[in-house]
Amino acid sequence: MGEERIPVEEWEVIIVGGGPAGITAGIYSSRNLHRTLLLEKGILGGQLNLAPYIENYPSYPDGIPGWELARKMGEQLQKTEVEVRREEVKEILKEKEFFKVRTEKAEYHTLSVIIATGGYPKKLGVEGEERLIGKGVSYCGVCDAPLFRDKKIVVVGGGDTALTESLHLAQFAREVILIHRRENFRGAKALQKKVLSHPKIKPILKSHLQEIMGDKRVEGVKINQGGRIEFLPCEGVFIFVGFSPSSAFLGNLVEKDEEGYIITDEKMETKVKGIFACGDVRKKRDRQVIVACGEGAVSAQSAHEFLEKKND
Repeated sequence: MGEERIPVEEWEVIIVGGGPAGITAGIYSSRNLHRTLLLEKGILGGQLNLAPYIENYPSYPDGIPGWELARKMGEQLQKTEVEVRREEVKEILKEKEFFKVRTEKAEYHTLSVIIATGGYPKKLGVEGEERLIGKGVSYCGVCDAPLFRDKKIVVVGGGDTALTESLHLAQFAREVILIHRRENFRGAKALQKKVLSHPKIKPILKSHLQEIMGDKRVEGVKINQGGRIEFLPCEGVFIFVGFSPSSAFLGNLVEKDEEGYIITDEKMETKVKGIFACGDVRKKRDRQVIVACGEGAVSAQSAHEFLEKKND
């Protein structure tokens, strides 16, 4: 006898990714009474779980830890009719009247797809980086800060993430050397003020990290400061130089820019009818939690309009 075939589940909306954008899309899709499946390979909240503190999200005047905001968002989603499963999407295929969504566990059919997969930290690509990952090189201050208590560390970057993480790391480390390649930081002015006035954070601007040194663990870094090469001893290197979009699994299904960010219109629609994108996987200027949530709501409403027209 042949193997018993597992029936393919059919959905109206499948959301890929469970960060703030995906969660919000799920909440709105449920309110529109669509059969909705959310697929997330990790935990609900995504990168938000790694943010030390969120100070600019409305309704929290004193700020809120990223993990707690992620938990609250997840709890709200769990009260809806959205089905949430921990699976990684490997491929999406377009058929004539529907889409096939394949994970490592199953294949699903859906009338529409919302891509909300976010991104992952970029690497510097310098010598010693790959070899010393997990041996002093990190991309997550919230995860690893306690391991560097009373130690001297280097942080690379100049945006909101680098500044926020530097402030968090300074609660543990003896000294934080903040290296940025430009003359001024790019992060929010409020964050810059806190960083520049912190007694344990030492900014080094107009400098490039060239090499991470060490045998079995990080022992120091080489930096290029205006053509002058300098060795800085340290025991850890935290890298926050941006994110790359998690869109490779889509292949050439949708239009992307040269970095892999998905191109959409203001309704979050891609060039492929029935596929929408929101959050940090989408090409845009501002990458903030509140922006991701707004885009999630818009993508769900656009998917609703698409399905309504399809049913006419």
